[in-house]
Amino acid sequence: MPGATECARCGQPVEEQDSFCKRCGAQVEGPVAPAPGGETAAPGEPVDPADYLAAPDPGMSATAPVAKQGLRGRTVREFQYPGNIWDAVAAWAQQNGYELKGTDQYGQYYQKGTGFWSTPRRVQLQWTGSVYRLEAWVHMPTLNYVLAWGMLPREMILESGGFRGVVPRNMGRKEVNLLLAMLGQPPIP
Repeated sequence: MPGATECARCGQPVEEQDSFCKRCGAQVEGPVAPAPGGETAAPGEPVDPADYLAAPDPGMSATAPVAKQGLRGRTVREFQYPGNIWDAVAAWAQQNGYELKGTDQYGQYYQKGTGFWSTPRRVQLQWTGSVYRLEAWVHMPTLNYVLAWGMLPREMILESGGFRGVVPRNMGRKEVNLLLAMLGQPPIP
C-alpha cells in the first residue's frame, strides 16, 4: 500500500497521515514530546501510550467509528493547545473529583469513581508529538459487567445515544465537556 507504514505492535498497515494504528491504538511515529514535568524524549524514540497509561480493551479500536461498534470504545479528541495544558487539566480534575492514576513523560490518566455504586469514568491525555490526544470513557468493572450479564461493554463512549449505561455516560460527558470548554474545544455531542 503506497504511503503506508506498518504498526510495530500488530503489523497492521497504517497510512502516513495517521499517527496511531487504528487496530491496536499504538503510535506509529516517534515524536519528541514535552512531558508534564518539562522533560522531552530523545528524537526518534518511539512513543507507545499503552506502555504507560490505560490501554484500550483488547480487540477494540479506540478510533473506530461509533456506528461500527455501538457504545463500545473511547471518545477521542485530538487538538492543539498553546498554554500549559497540564496545569489546566489538573485544575479541572480537582474541581470535578477526578484522581490522578498514572503519569509519565507523555501524558496523564485520571479516574473518577471506584466501582459498583459509582461506575468509573476515565480520562487520558497524552502528547503525540504534534497534537494532544484526549480519550474519555466509562469503564465497566468486572462485578458490574457480570451483574449486567455481559450486555454492557467493558469500555463505553461518552457520546449521547442509546439507553445502555446512560447515567454514567451522561455524567462523564458533562464533566469532560467542562474540560473541553476550558481548553477551547467543541463539546462532545
